[in-house]
Amino acid sequence: MIQVALHGGAPNKNIGDAFLLVWKFPKGCTVEDIAKVTAVPDAAELEGKHTASRWHQDSEQYWQIREVADRALAAFVVIQAAIKRSQRLQTFCQRADLLQRMPGYQVKMGFGLHVGWAIEGAIGSKFKIDASYLSPNVNMASRLEAATKQFGSTILISGDFVKLLSPTLKRRVRQVDCVTVKGSINPVELFTYDVNLDRIPIPTVQPADHSVAEAAPVPPPNETFSMKDMENEFAEHPDLMSTWGVTTPFLKRFQQGFELYRNGQWPEARSILEETKTRKHPVSGQDVVDGPSSTLLTFMAQSSFEAPKGWAGFRELTDK
Repeated sequence: MIQVALHGGAPNKNIGDAFLLVWKFPKGCTVEDIAKVTAVPDAAELEGKHTASRWHQDSEQYWQIREVADRALAAFVVIQAAIKRSQRLQTFCQRADLLQRMPGYQVKMGFGLHVGWAIEGAIGSKFKIDASYLSPNVNMASRLEAATKQFGSTILISGDFVKLLSPTLKRRVRQVDCVTVKGSINPVELFTYDVNLDRIPIPTVQPADHSVAEAAPVPPPNETFSMKDMENEFAEHPDLMSTWGVTTPFLKRFQQGFELYRNGQWPEARSILEETKTRKHPVSGQDVVDGPSSTLLTFMAQSSFEAPKGWAGFRELTDK
């Protein structure tokens, strides 16, 4: 939660094994302002040729909106690095009783990022009241988090949220599917930001066999890189610089396969996605399996790699 606060967000509540985290746009920001940001085409934004470019070039609010989105994504990447770097969590993962039940156990998290309106207020009864948020957009973020397991990705991002990212970060994410989720008939574009933690050192700990009641004391908090002032965090924060998990050529090749999949050219898509399914590890050089490529191949295989009649470029995400 420290990283969330350092990146301008706030924890709201925990729901089972999940947390609802909230980032608010600047005071006075309206739905129309958000629409102006999302309406700027990427190429025009980079070249400054859009007809509405005067607004975003001169508006401090425009860049504040972009910053909120960038910082939310940054927080979710840095949290993963902090989990791996945590000596207490590594000690917990080496408990003998835990490893006996789940060999190779590691603490991992999945994250869903979406943007939209929500009703903020006191919710409950005279027996229990929570200050929280109600909205289909909150439900969508929950659906995205749950779907990370299906795609083998730690972060899933909606297309609406991607539109708010800065141009640099838009070039780092990739679309991995277009789906409808339970409770909605509107297709949602799914993107991921690939994270690889192999450059984050694992703390050296002794195997632990104590019970939860005898857990090791919490070490004093260490200063994090996120506490430092940075003009461009993704270009200066060591954890963000060292954890981007793919290369630009890989992104372009995957995008080719994905476009063929979306257009219903599944035999051609299969050929490319079989290629991207296995990629070289950026550190060890070993072959690793790409989760999104595998997910799309598995789905297409159910129809023998022939797009169903009436294929519209999206599918139903059957699991919550």
